[in-house]
Amino acid sequence: MTYKNFVEEYAGKDIFNLCTDVVINREALTEEQKERLIDWCGHVPSIIKRQQAEDLDLYDIGEDVLDDDELYNMLRQSIKYSPYYLVYAYGVRWNGADGYMFAGDIRDAFVRDYDCEFLYDRSVKNGKGLVVTEYSHDCPTGSAVVIVGLTEKQKRLLEDAEFYEVSQFAEQYGA
Repeated sequence: MTYKNFVEEYAGKDIFNLCTDVVINREALTEEQKERLIDWCGHVPSIIKRQQAEDLDLYDIGEDVLDDDELYNMLRQSIKYSPYYLVYAYGVRWNGADGYMFAGDIRDAFVRDYDCEFLYDRSVKNGKGLVVTEYSHDCPTGSAVVIVGLTEKQKRLLEDAEFYEVSQFAEQYGA
């Protein structure tokens, strides 16, 4: 898939839904749900992507299973590999606070201790950064999160930097 096709396909969609399989409980499906699936793909599948299920207005039809490899591969298409990542979030808490953290793996940039979803927005600076919108209970209208690939040297400099300097660095990649 080319970068242009990737952006067109994923823009505005929930990153986890795109990489989550729903293992369908066929015995629990209603006749209407079965018909909808048959109209969509010609049969009742045993597994479907969460995003496809939502597009078909099918909910609670099975167990969600995140495909970690698929998540990793999808993120690799939108941001270049780096040994570290700066994750800068704008106004994600109930009080509108900004914050940041460092991640060693791109998947760790999406780990939170609260329920949320991430909508893919755009890749920036030729894949050096990624902008997503995070939605949570504390910020139901969404807030921007900028993820920037870092070298070892950049990470060391940012670890010793003041908060406003980290903020300025993140702003170069847009929000």
